[in-house]
Amino acid sequence: MRLQESHTRKGRYYLPNTPQEQLRTASIQTLLEQAITQSGDFEIIHIKTEDQIVANSSFGYLFRFNDLAAKLGEQYGADWIVVSQHSKPSFLYSYLIAHVINVKTQTLAARYDIELKGRHEKVTQRGVRSLANKIHTLIGK
Repeated sequence: MRLQESHTRKGRYYLPNTPQEQLRTASIQTLLEQAITQSGDFEIIHIKTEDQIVANSSFGYLFRFNDLAAKLGEQYGADWIVVSQHSKPSFLYSYLIAHVINVKTQTLAARYDIELKGRHEKVTQRGVRSLANKIHTLIGK
């Protein structure tokens, strides 16, 4: 069964989880890495997908348990780890939610909720830049 929004724009129905929306969501990590690198003297450490899957034993597990996310980051020599989720409660907006975790203390240093109004590439880029600036300010202290 497919769910359709009752409102249309230019005769098209906006469906949840479309291929375009999946591509937009998949682009967030790369955009964030680029923005963080551009905003300061940071090295991005990539954690193997297999290791992420093992550590994230169920959906949102690493997002919920900061100490376990920190331990994963520690295995890779990271000082900080960012665990994020893209939440889409509406067709009109979504949230990029990020936890910034201090690996040394294994504690949540900050939580950021960035509202993304609309589904356009510019909206996503602007939201990701905002998140990168907040992370830079936090870590740069």
